Amino acid sequence: MYVGIQTTFIEAVSRLSKSDGRRAWETVRAFQHHSGSSGLHVEPIHQAVDDKLYSVRVSQGHRAILVKSPADDAVLFVWVDQHDKAYQWARNKRFDADLASGSIRMWSVAESDSPVRGALFSAFTDAQLVELGIPESSLSLLRTIGTSDELDDRISEFSLDVGLALQCLATGDPYEDVKQFLEQERIEQAWDLDDDDLDAAQGDEVSTFARALLNGNASASIRVLQSDEDLAAILDQPLERWRIFLHPLQKSLVDSNFRGPVRVLGGAGTGKTVVAMHRARRLARERLQSGERLLFTTFSVNLAESIRATLDTLCTKEEMERIDVVSIDRLAKRVLDQTGTGLRVLYEDSELESIWREALSRCGQGLEQLSLIREEYRRVIQQNGITTWNEYRDVSRTGRTVRISRAERLQVWRTVEAFRELMRDRHSVDGIDLFVWARAAVEKQPGLGGYRTAVVDEGQDLHPEAYRFLRALIPPAENDLFIVGDAHQRIYARQAILGRCGIHVRGQRSKRLRINYRTTEQIRRQAMQVLTGLSFDDLDGGIDTGRDVSLLSGQAPERRHFTGLREEQNALCEEIRQLLELGIRVEDIAVLARTRSLVESYEQALRQDGLSAVMIRRGGMTAEPGVRCGTMHGSKGLEFRVVFLASVNEGLIPPFRQDWHELGQEERDDVERMERSLLYVAATRARERLYVYSNGTASRYWIL
Repeated sequence: MYVGIQTTFIEAVSRLSKSDGRRAWETVRAFQHHSGSSGLHVEPIHQAVDDKLYSVRVSQGHRAILVKSPADDAVLFVWVDQHDKAYQWARNKRFDADLASGSIRMWSVAESDSPVRGALFSAFTDAQLVELGIPESSLSLLRTIGTSDELDDRISEFSLDVGLALQCLATGDPYEDVKQFLEQERIEQAWDLDDDDLDAAQGDEVSTFARALLNGNASASIRVLQSDEDLAAILDQPLERWRIFLHPLQKSLVDSNFRGPVRVLGGAGTGKTVVAMHRARRLARERLQSGERLLFTTFSVNLAESIRATLDTLCTKEEMERIDVVSIDRLAKRVLDQTGTGLRVLYEDSELESIWREALSRCGQGLEQLSLIREEYRRVIQQNGITTWNEYRDVSRTGRTVRISRAERLQVWRTVEAFRELMRDRHSVDGIDLFVWARAAVEKQPGLGGYRTAVVDEGQDLHPEAYRFLRALIPPAENDLFIVGDAHQRIYARQAILGRCGIHVRGQRSKRLRINYRTTEQIRRQAMQVLTGLSFDDLDGGIDTGRDVSLLSGQAPERRHFTGLREEQNALCEEIRQLLELGIRVEDIAVLARTRSLVESYEQALRQDGLSAVMIRRGGMTAEPGVRCGTMHGSKGLEFRVVFLASVNEGLIPPFRQDWHELGQEERDDVERMERSLLYVAATRARERLYVYSNGTASRYWIL
């Protein structure tokens, strides 16, 4: 008998106590070995609309719900809960093998024979909706939905691909675009079985269910347990769905052979990092030759270390020996150290400003020119990889609001040359010129590093010089560069155009993930409102016009404002106590704030109130129980059931700057974009509940 697990079952287990969750998995294990045993207490759910639904005893008070084929050749675990709640969940659910897509569909049957007609999908005929894969038996339910909020409340009652289609239609996507998108996804993975399986299932309704269970297209929401090792792999790891399931489009990106660089876009929660890690494992396992290595890199040191820890659980020891996970700046420094260069990297702005002041003095320039010249260096010279006067003289300054004459440009260049000479005298580079030196070393000594291919996560945060360094480090070839990113999450002042960095993404090697697997639609929607009015690039000179949708639904984010910090902290502690009483584990709750000192203040307040709290530190999460406290920047790459955004105040988001009126318009725009993106990133760390708290004067970026 084939035993399958649907994502809904894993989500339900995660909400149980540890002891009840353990019993639920023991029940699954028992089915693997003794599916026909009367001791399992398998009973049909007589009040259910689908006669394939059964319950099985997990404990005295809990029942698991499973779909059981009449011929006993397959079962699918779909839910577990307290006795009455489990039966209520199952009552109007239907599960059938869909012959068009080759997958198992779940949907809810309408409870009323005479539904009130809603307006949300009134522009589409029944025939059009059925053509998208919506079962005829659920049309009456669909016609009762009148608003997007109502759809959010009912979205879990539809299968993954149907829910995606409905969300896309509800957000205004043209019908033909939705149809084409779904058809492409279904074709890529439909009926992924060998000929013997297909022949055995041909014309047999019961075998069709088992066949659909095994089909690759079901992998978006179902895992079939083929051995004890499959179940052990789930039990030995945290229950994040991404470690077990890949949506067909994700699976295609992981498995495909590409003739050159690949760019994958997608909003927060769409599984970009999931795909990147599975892609790295696939390449290490099947594409690398003896002695070849894979580079996995990103901008953040914390994220790199977190990814390394996760890959350790995902890959074998042999695969990990082929994968090098390192942040991009540490990689560049390592490359230089291998050549014996030994340059010192200056990151502190105060030290760099002192050198700039000396350069100005050498060139007879006043300090009033410091801001303009430094911005010109950062935005024009470093951004375009300029090394000579002729290059700077001829480069376009598109986007710069401050106009300068040719004579002024020459004076800027002389100051830049003086600055670079002073840096050479000190045997130092700044964080961007580090990549220039590293690229030069690689070009002089090809093969330095020994990498055959690279996977880049959070690609929006890499500077153009970092990409030029990568292009030199990884020779052009099949499966050379795999880059995932999202400009909506750019929280550092960098923007690269891949084509100008020698990384040419062509045709079908540009992909976009649209389905949010982490965050509820209510949270996703409000987080996106923070970015209203801004446009975002596609990492290659174009505009990212794609819209994401979430198939998860929950309560709307709660926004509260308080007179002072102490009042806010007291309310936060009280709310956390209530969440713990609801059964949410303390380690599933995070408090995120803008600055480290503020985070420490909240950690102390939690401890003084008798709640356990731990800091989010470099290298990932500790196993120690406690509310997770960290900065918004440090939360990147993490996720929690519940997130509190604390002290979302004016003066913190955006931060107060005494020199604000001295900044150019471009710098002000940069600050606004990054701060709003930072709020978006922090808010989308929440899976189920989001609380946005402020005190004093609330930030204008998150309206009350």
